[in-house]
Amino acid sequence: MKKTLRRWIGGLAAGAGAMAYWGKPVVKAVAAPQVAAIPAPSEEEQIREALVLDDLELEIGYGLIPLVDEGEGGELLKRVSLVRRQMASELGLVLQPIRIRDNVALGSHEYAIKLKGVEVARSALAAGCLLAMNPGDADPSLHGEPTTEPAFGLPALWISGMQRDEAEAAGYTVVDQPSVVITHLTEVIRQHAAELLGRQDTRGLLDHVRDKHPALVDELVPEVLHVGDVHRVLQGLLSEGVSIRDLVTILETLGDRGRLIKDSSLLVEYCRQALARQLTSSLVDPFGRLAVITVDPSLETELGDCVMQTPDGSYLGLEPGRAEVVVRTVRDECERAVALGHRPVVVCSPKVRRHLRALCAHAVPRLVVLSYNEIVPTVEVETVGAVTLAAEGSVL
Repeated sequence: MKKTLRRWIGGLAAGAGAMAYWGKPVVKAVAAPQVAAIPAPSEEEQIREALVLDDLELEIGYGLIPLVDEGEGGELLKRVSLVRRQMASELGLVLQPIRIRDNVALGSHEYAIKLKGVEVARSALAAGCLLAMNPGDADPSLHGEPTTEPAFGLPALWISGMQRDEAEAAGYTVVDQPSVVITHLTEVIRQHAAELLGRQDTRGLLDHVRDKHPALVDELVPEVLHVGDVHRVLQGLLSEGVSIRDLVTILETLGDRGRLIKDSSLLVEYCRQALARQLTSSLVDPFGRLAVITVDPSLETELGDCVMQTPDGSYLGLEPGRAEVVVRTVRDECERAVALGHRPVVVCSPKVRRHLRALCAHAVPRLVVLSYNEIVPTVEVETVGAVTLAAEGSVL
């Protein structure tokens, strides 16, 4: 609970000093009142406007408009601009402008987040209240309206502004309403980062690298791989929360491996191994230890034997009942690790890593699965759990 809350707080702070790769306007926001009359758009302009589909939209109810009105001290616009910079610094992802608009179909204090025109998240704020979250050791006697923090599903309370000092003295983490919205938006972006990276965005990233490393890009594209191939690899990395900011290392790996391998899934695995230091540095504790859950070798062998090769790539052909048992066991081990205060990280052989992760993705959405090749030798590994097989062959 404490680690999840620290991640919540860290997500707010990370954007403050981050730099964007290049400057585009970040927000197309709720329109300010106009003094001069504006000509009505022509029918042709209205039709073209209807065709525009934004990658990300934040819709708000009329009761939340003061949050974006800078004239009334609203900070939401400024904080949304920092989200784009944070994602560039954290994930290497250059987001398209984020549109903010009011929507009368929403409740007065509701907001919705849309991805390419489709709503993917919605929540509501309590008018004039602050959100208080218990990190696990706060005084439970604090009075407030019970709710659920929308980004991570943490239990929380809506409290009045007058209760802030009382809540903080009782050990609660107290945040304002713009912080709740921004944290939710940031987490939605992380979850859908792969979808937010378009092919044109990939071309822009390649052009950015070409400015300092022209030989690297010119040798890779299109001699070895096409832009679409690079795009799929970058999407594969982002889909597992791997930052693509070290694009030079990624492109060098693709240049070395891409001449013989065209399977984007395999290329993703080689890129992950090249980024091993980056992967492990974000997972170790303050003492440099990596707490892991191992997979029994016999289970790894079974999973490896179930990998089916097709012209379109490989997949895990595990019998559904068996797959359910494996997923349940991995989930149980992760819950035990969390109860001990560890972030669950499963380690296994490179052959089955991506298949095991895909198998457990829905049941354990934020599960990290590393291969042994992705752990740098200088990291001290501590085993805190194991997915094992019983003598009769059932998973324990």
